[in-house]
Amino acid sequence: MKRVRVYKEIISDENLRLAIREVNAGHRRNGNHSLNKKVIEIENNMDEYVEKLRAFIQGLVDGDEHMHPPSSDGAGIATRTAVKANGETSTSRFCGRTNMFTMLLCSR
Repeated sequence: MKRVRVYKEIISDENLRLAIREVNAGHRRNGNHSLNKKVIEIENNMDEYVEKLRAFIQGLVDGDEHMHPPSSDGAGIATRTAVKANGETSTSRFCGRTNMFTMLLCSR
C-alpha cells in the first residue's frame, strides 16, 4: 500500500513538472551563453512532456523501457567503438547523462 502511494506521488503532475523545471534550470544556456532551444520547447509544451515523462517512467516500471548507461568520459553524447567477440567493431552513439528525463529526450 505504501509503495502505491509513493509511486502515485512520483508520477503526479506536480512532481513531474518540478523535475522538468529542475533539469531545465541547469540546461537553460548553451556554452556560448545562447538560450537552449530544446529547453524553450519543453517549457512551451510542458503538458506534452509531462505525459512523455510519465509514460517513460511507467515503461521503466513495466520493463518496456531501459535507461542507457552513462558515459565514463562525462562528455554528454558520446560515440563508442566496441570490439565484438568475432573481431568486428561496432560504433554506437548514446547520451551520457544520467537523469531519466534527459535519457528520454536523448533516446528518442
